[in-house]
Amino acid sequence: METEFGLTEYASGHTITPVSCLLKEMYSDFIVQEILADGKVLTIPSPDVILESTGAKKKDLEIEESIEKPNCIPDDILLALDERFSTKGTPVLVKVENLTKEERKSIHQFIRERYSGKLITETKEDGIYVSHGHTQSTRKRKNWDENIPKECHFTMCKENKETSFACQLLAKFLNVGPNNIKTHGIKDKRGVTSQRVSVTQVLESTILNLNSKLRGIKVFDCEYKNEPVKMGGHWGNRFSIVLRELPEGSEALLHERLETFQNTGFLNYFGTQRFGSRSSTTAEIGLAIAKRNWESAVKMILSNSMPDHLEGGSVGYAAKCFTETGDARKAFSKLKGAQAFATVEGNILKCLTKGGTWQKCITEAIPIQSRSLYVHAYQSLLWNKVASRRVREFGTRVHEYDVGADGKPLGEHSNHYDIHIPLPGENEAFKESYGSKWISELLEEDGLDETCFTSLQDKFSLGEASRPLFVEAKDLKWKFIRYENPRTLLQDGLQTRAVPESELKGSRLALEIQFSLISGSYATVALREVTGSDMGKKSMRNISLQNRDNDEAKEWKGEEKESERNEDTEVKYEESVSEDMSCVTIICPNAKRVQVKTTPMMLLRQVLEEACLKSGFDVNSHRLQTQSRKPVDPSLPFRLSGIANNATLEMTKKEAVSENAEIELAIQSGSGARHQKKVGVNVMLSNVLNDFTASFGEDLVSTNDGMVPCIVYMNKRYTGAELSINSLSSLGVTTGKCLIRHMRVKLSEAEISAMETKLSEEVERKKALDANFTKLKAENAERERLERIRQEAFDNDKEAREEREKEQLKAILPEVPDHQSNLMDTSEPQQRDVLHEVPERNPNSWSFDGPAFSRPAPQNTMRLDELNRLLERVDNSLTTAAMENRTDAMVNALADGGRITIAEVRNRAEAAMEEEKEAVEVFANPCDRQAVLFKKGAKAQEDEPMETEEFFEVGVDDIRNMQKDLRRAVRDQTQASFVSKEFLVKKNRQLKMEAYQHTVVRINVGEHVLQACFKTSERSSNLEVFLNSVFKTPGWKLLFTSMKVVTSETKNFVDLDLAPKSTLIASFGGHSVNANEVLQNVNEVTPEQADSISSSWLSVNKTFIPFNSTVNEDRKQKRHPLPASSASCSGPPAKSAMPKWMQTGKK
Repeated sequence: METEFGLTEYASGHTITPVSCLLKEMYSDFIVQEILADGKVLTIPSPDVILESTGAKKKDLEIEESIEKPNCIPDDILLALDERFSTKGTPVLVKVENLTKEERKSIHQFIRERYSGKLITETKEDGIYVSHGHTQSTRKRKNWDENIPKECHFTMCKENKETSFACQLLAKFLNVGPNNIKTHGIKDKRGVTSQRVSVTQVLESTILNLNSKLRGIKVFDCEYKNEPVKMGGHWGNRFSIVLRELPEGSEALLHERLETFQNTGFLNYFGTQRFGSRSSTTAEIGLAIAKRNWESAVKMILSNSMPDHLEGGSVGYAAKCFTETGDARKAFSKLKGAQAFATVEGNILKCLTKGGTWQKCITEAIPIQSRSLYVHAYQSLLWNKVASRRVREFGTRVHEYDVGADGKPLGEHSNHYDIHIPLPGENEAFKESYGSKWISELLEEDGLDETCFTSLQDKFSLGEASRPLFVEAKDLKWKFIRYENPRTLLQDGLQTRAVPESELKGSRLALEIQFSLISGSYATVALREVTGSDMGKKSMRNISLQNRDNDEAKEWKGEEKESERNEDTEVKYEESVSEDMSCVTIICPNAKRVQVKTTPMMLLRQVLEEACLKSGFDVNSHRLQTQSRKPVDPSLPFRLSGIANNATLEMTKKEAVSENAEIELAIQSGSGARHQKKVGVNVMLSNVLNDFTASFGEDLVSTNDGMVPCIVYMNKRYTGAELSINSLSSLGVTTGKCLIRHMRVKLSEAEISAMETKLSEEVERKKALDANFTKLKAENAERERLERIRQEAFDNDKEAREEREKEQLKAILPEVPDHQSNLMDTSEPQQRDVLHEVPERNPNSWSFDGPAFSRPAPQNTMRLDELNRLLERVDNSLTTAAMENRTDAMVNALADGGRITIAEVRNRAEAAMEEEKEAVEVFANPCDRQAVLFKKGAKAQEDEPMETEEFFEVGVDDIRNMQKDLRRAVRDQTQASFVSKEFLVKKNRQLKMEAYQHTVVRINVGEHVLQACFKTSERSSNLEVFLNSVFKTPGWKLLFTSMKVVTSETKNFVDLDLAPKSTLIASFGGHSVNANEVLQNVNEVTPEQADSISSSWLSVNKTFIPFNSTVNEDRKQKRHPLPASSASCSGPPAKSAMPKWMQTGKK
């Protein structure tokens, strides 16, 4: 791999015998510490050190009384502002009528200075609104203190993270642009590195708070400065590297080479990591950029992320989607969380989604540090080739044609460390050197010249003009280590600790080497001078796989795969929060919401208790449930409940637990003895232990020799004084049976004191909540009383209204014979008055929605109201199995017959009911079962991308899709016809019967599967008949997952939800069986043959489309004009908003 990129020579002037070794086996095997210009070596925090998550504590803000008040602010407004400073509330309005611009400006400045920026001003038409903190409409301003330098420098340590990815992640969390994050240079990905970073106008505390959110990244040691960190502004890097799997007996050879290396240095090649290890190298992409072939460059970048190279992952699948479809929007939608903003591929696809060109994808979408790497890589490849040619032709000593860093020939006292070779580009100082001429020859071969880099300088950071040919490794140290396990940790990492030296022993040999290099030099190239081996990534992977057995090789490959999928796992960053910040929202019965902070071991009973205290409800008569109405177990700790952070739960009423309620409690001691008895759920745990003292024959409550009693339930301990304030009900146990463990633990005086302090704080907190609880409880009681009064008034009004309607109907309608009384259902009529409740519509349109009158009702309003009531009751009576035909009859009567009499409505409805008869179920005859038996095939488990709690921003397209869904839902709701649920169920059953004519049932029998064919309309009991004919052994039963399948003489396969395909389980009392022993008269085939039989049998089926109960728009619009009624009939005016079928008037 090294020879492909020009790494062919050695500082010794000849090829050396390679020594096999393994580099970067563990992340902590490769540690890089940046050395600043003043010589300071940045540290890497020990895993035992917990970095502070916050900076300097914020001072409590106070009102600056010394600020002079403008005359345009009245005293009452000033008092309101002072009050708003201390508490949140409605924004204060400062009127600015007839004020000049300078006076308005003075108001803003006064409020900002007097209240230290805590109050936010917002100018509107009627004045200046002042609020406590930002609102949705206010713009967050950065009011930077002029006395603080704008650049905040800090140290960033990372493990297995690309520098560009880590910087973009920091930019996202700090809410700044990626170009505001500056570094001295790029550090290795696979390793543990520390480097100095700067960001513009961000507080130290904000940066340090990231430690609670980031994983694999630590930030610390903040300092304010006037200038940002500059690329290449550091001296170099300190490396601590472990080379594993050294051959036995190689110590002497390596020791000799290290001494030579210390004196001669090494050839300062660009390492193979500069060029990448994927199909399209960064140098090839840089060449395409130099040729201005932007499209080719973009496609090569995306091709490197294809699944063949990345081994899966959302980034790879997004790149593959774009390559196959060319749809950038669709490909971008496959990215999750950080992948959309912290990866090169995400930036490119986002640019293409917005209509950007290929050139913009490179020159604008990709951050400057990342895009510059591609051009650097091409320059590096040319430099490596020139350097190799220089050593081959002139050797390693100073030659008369050599030049220094200034481009001038070297003096007689110069050494080989002073030799410089220019980098590709226009450089007058090196124009006459051999290096410049050789580079020109290589550029000509690629169809370029030096000017191709000049025009790129405004969009790319091209860096230095020359590079030293040889470099010296300073402060070189080394030692050999013996170890046994191939993955033993030999150095401290960011999150791991090394095995102590005293415990290191074994048959394997490793070399730990430390040295410092100037900026721009590669440690892998330096190690190449010592080992003589190819130190590239591919070579190291091959050596690792050769030195391990298959299981270990798979494990290493899995880690490599995880490393390549790094962008996928980073999705968790955006949603990761500290445990202390987790909370749940509780919707209380009074529709108010309260938030409760949680910890992983906090019981859901405690969550309920705190929510009740904050909302004024009794904890014993309420419970928590999910929004899908599923109750939650109050005895579970939060981390075992399956409830996500920031979830929303509902508080609902339940039957109150009696104060004297008892459960069966068993206590198991540390010796294993167990006793059981009934105890009250409200008895304190200390008293419970006293009750069991006689059973165990020992005092379970007392403290012996510093050993404190402890109760363990659901992996949570209750120790010492906690036993006196907790009962079984506070543990969430109120019914059934329960087992708890008793043990004794030793606590120090400090631990006991800390526990008592914590308990006292908890008691004080609950007292504060109890003080407000009484007030809230009284408010809830008053609310319930008012609701009862309103409900009683509503019920009385409803009853009186129904009585009046009955009396009015008797007055205007003829007596109905008994045999016709079943047409109208007078019980509980629906309160749907379509003539008054729906919005006004065009009088020339016809709809199932009734119209509304916009003018005063005419004199015959009473008769129209009664007709409406009658139609409602007829609708209520049409709820039998024949509802569809009856509804059609009524619609035809109303829509096609114009104005009709009530008697005609009654006659048509009666005729429709008499014509309909109860349908008789017809079952199909049994068919040829085509029964076959096949063995279950072993399916290869596909390696799916890791699921993660996703952080994904809601974009404009998401909002538009949500609006479309809402509009569609509103349209379906407004067009919904008035049909019963029973009708929908029967209609869908009919459609299923028409679509699913054939059914295939597969039954798992041991390691085999039995397949049989049925007609969907057969009796489901035929399935049991068939199984009785093929099973030799009786006593079987059919299961669908864990539920028993019960066949019936009166139900078909649709009724049992077995159509068109189902897989069941044949259970023989829980015993494992062999299909060949329990089956008879069934041929065994291959799974492919069984699939062919199934496909052939199901080929007659059609797609099932559920019944849509919305009104047909075409039917509404294509109604023909209705014939006019008799002129003698009275009715509303011709321009009335009533529908035509209700209008009466002249032709």
